[in-house]
Amino acid sequence: DEVEKTMMGMKSALLERAGIPLEVIGPNQFRVDCRNENFQLHPFNLLSTQHELNGIAFDACPILATLLFKTDGVGSFYCYRYGFERIRWARQLVKVGASLQIKKNVLFVEGCDRLSTKESVILDGSDIRSSSSVLLIALATEGSPLVVRGLNHIERGMEDVIAKLQSIGAL
Repeated sequence: DEVEKTMMGMKSALLERAGIPLEVIGPNQFRVDCRNENFQLHPFNLLSTQHELNGIAFDACPILATLLFKTDGVGSFYCYRYGFERIRWARQLVKVGASLQIKKNVLFVEGCDRLSTKESVILDGSDIRSSSSVLLIALATEGSPLVVRGLNHIERGMEDVIAKLQSIGAL
């Protein structure tokens, strides 16, 4: 229907702005193919205001903000409703080479080619959003193994997520 098409268009506009090659394949379904060696994420500014941003629930915004760490410039995530509580997880990412600043309710990120660590690092998530965000960053980090704490929060919102991650060799 038209409402669903409009919502999918708004969601895909944000991802396309970031340079993510995607194709809408069905209701609430995208196909993403980043295998092209020339693929590069573009910086973007993410603004979480009321309940939705471009048709994306604001609870997803911290997870989308993880894309900023792999862009080719500076982007930001402004969290109006919950402010610092939704972005404080990012402070610990300097341990894996992230370049960021937090000013009040805004996370500014300078993207980089690689996140890496030469020693074991512990990353903590304190709720489903921060734990999911930290897990995504850990999966994108090269070097020594990382310890991610707080996966129990993800398990509350995603059925068998630990087993699924283990099945693909992510844990």
